[in-house]
Amino acid sequence: KPESPKTETKPVEIPIEAKKQYLDYFRDPKRFKIPSRDPHDYNIADDFFNNLYEARMSLESLLDQILPFPEPTTALDQDSYTEFVVTGHSEVRKALGQPQGVKILVGQTDLMLVKGEEGTKKAIEQGRYADHSSLVISSDLARAIHHGVLKYSPEMEDLLDGIANVVDEEIKTNSGVISRDTHTYLIELALDFGIIPTPLLRSHYHGMRDLNPERWKEFDIDAFLKTSLCEKIYQGKSKEEVRDILIKLKEYAKHGKDVFQFVEDEKGKTLTEDLPLYAHRVVYLLKMFAPRGIFYEGIKGKKIELIGHSSNIDIVPAYFRHFDDESKFVLEKADKSKTRGAEVVIKVDSDFVYLNDPKRLEPIIKETEREIRELRLRSVDTLIRERGEGILETPLLGLRLKEKDQRGEEKYEEYKETLEEALKSEEPIIIFGHGGQGKSILATEIAKKFLEGKFGEAYKNYIPLILNCDGINESAHKNREAYGNTRIESVVKKLINKEKLPAALLKEYKFVFIIDDFQKLNPDYKKTMDDLLHDLRKEENLVIALSRREREDIQPYYSGYKNMRIDTESIAKQSDEFTKGRIDPEYAERFKEYLQQYDTSITGYYQTKLFLTRIFPTGDGENKRVSDYVIDDSIREAVEKGKPLTRTQLYEAFTDYQCGCDIQKIHNDLGIKQVREEIVRWKNSLAEKAYNDTFGKGENGAK
Repeated sequence: KPESPKTETKPVEIPIEAKKQYLDYFRDPKRFKIPSRDPHDYNIADDFFNNLYEARMSLESLLDQILPFPEPTTALDQDSYTEFVVTGHSEVRKALGQPQGVKILVGQTDLMLVKGEEGTKKAIEQGRYADHSSLVISSDLARAIHHGVLKYSPEMEDLLDGIANVVDEEIKTNSGVISRDTHTYLIELALDFGIIPTPLLRSHYHGMRDLNPERWKEFDIDAFLKTSLCEKIYQGKSKEEVRDILIKLKEYAKHGKDVFQFVEDEKGKTLTEDLPLYAHRVVYLLKMFAPRGIFYEGIKGKKIELIGHSSNIDIVPAYFRHFDDESKFVLEKADKSKTRGAEVVIKVDSDFVYLNDPKRLEPIIKETEREIRELRLRSVDTLIRERGEGILETPLLGLRLKEKDQRGEEKYEEYKETLEEALKSEEPIIIFGHGGQGKSILATEIAKKFLEGKFGEAYKNYIPLILNCDGINESAHKNREAYGNTRIESVVKKLINKEKLPAALLKEYKFVFIIDDFQKLNPDYKKTMDDLLHDLRKEENLVIALSRREREDIQPYYSGYKNMRIDTESIAKQSDEFTKGRIDPEYAERFKEYLQQYDTSITGYYQTKLFLTRIFPTGDGENKRVSDYVIDDSIREAVEKGKPLTRTQLYEAFTDYQCGCDIQKIHNDLGIKQVREEIVRWKNSLAEKAYNDTFGKGENGAK
């Protein structure tokens, strides 16, 4: 056994007498019954609650002797009464002889952590950010003890790896379990390093279900009977006896992994623990620290770490989330890949209100998801609108200022830059693009990537919101009418303010304000909005505005912002990706050749490229794909012969098509001839309106 480390390097110093009394509990087979695969030796019906009581009484006695608990190195937030750090141990070694793709041993194997990035290295990495003045309580299983000691004493890595090898060998020769002596040795080792193990945090008391195949359909009983692992686990049993046991276990596995799954014998006696019983056991521990609990006063201003099975990441936050009303307690089982080796910090006030609960952000996330769906449903692209497919990576360019020219005007240069790189800027980001280049769809993609964590670890706690300047203008105008002030900040932060999020949560989570159609912002609000967006960025939020270039006062280079633009030339090169799903494969090559006849002022726009897919000939003879709504016969002839359209022809055809579609929606009973007549009337009306808006009417207007 290694020498106990110095006091200042471990979480807490445990008195010798307290340590001795606690070890006596683990050595006593009457007070601490080790869960076994043999239902006669251990079963839930006879042993669970007594085991629970003894575990808590022993833990209470130990904790009482180490009061007061250590003061944390870093002070808690002002509103926090205490902090709980819940850690799921990292990846465990594989059982000897485990068949590929079938997990035979689950739950109560006492294997320790695997050496490497997902095992020991992850525990050590967590220790670099841990507060070494915490009360640390772990599961009594070898894997959790391994994780805890490594986290706080990384210099023990090699020695612990040696112990793990010894444990591996013992499991091979001791029917797949470690002995009570080895278990007690590991408990003593943990106590020496200031970590307090308890059965209250161990993984499920599965009992016989330890041999329950998770992917039972692939579990070949006959193949398993021939393995050395089978011989080691079922020492002294005949193959027929083992076969009977495995057939039953396979039958149990058919029930799946729902939270109420447990195993019972032929007489209906419960042999194993289900998830609600597991939750009861963990909550039994937590209640020691809750208001009116025995250690409630002792944890004020302190930090408590709980290291154990990954299911604790599900259960402990759920307990605090519904502390004021346990009838609402909901057990949710997250994917193990998200909880294994994970760490959750829970900050609670004196009433045990979970201050930094990420569930409080769900209404904002749901609203962003709704906005993503809504914007995509408005897309003119059927592939995006109906199937949510065909969205390409929008290529961007960074813009930076060059020296002023001879007239004193600022000039900028362009360079390749991704949005991921631009996010590091301390300024708000503005992305310029022309109409039809997919800015609104880009806004939804940016939001979706943040929701899915695709911008990396640095941005995992950033919550996106999509805003549109039409909505901002409308709300600001109403505020000015009602209060004499636009209250722009309350308009932009409306969703956040509505949820009344605690300061502790806002300290951990930031927001990404994605503002579409920035060019539509009322010029009267521009100065106020610019000031607000810069303030939001200073508060470590992110700001991404998307704008057309139709306003003289909002043009690149836009001062005070990180400027970018959509790369028209690169969009033009995306023909292969864009064609998929939009043109029949047999005509795809011909269509790409057709596109090459156009310059990038056409093919650098998703909308015009999409329109070309809709009118491009894909059959022999008369081309049925040329829209019936196109009025000009010369345009129809050019398309049918595969000739490129002039820019004027293209926009003429596009206008005809769009007007025709809109008319058909309003008057779905009209025939093609009537729709075409209506298109001509609409276009004349639009032209007249545009002319009058530009030049004015009456005597002084243009003739």
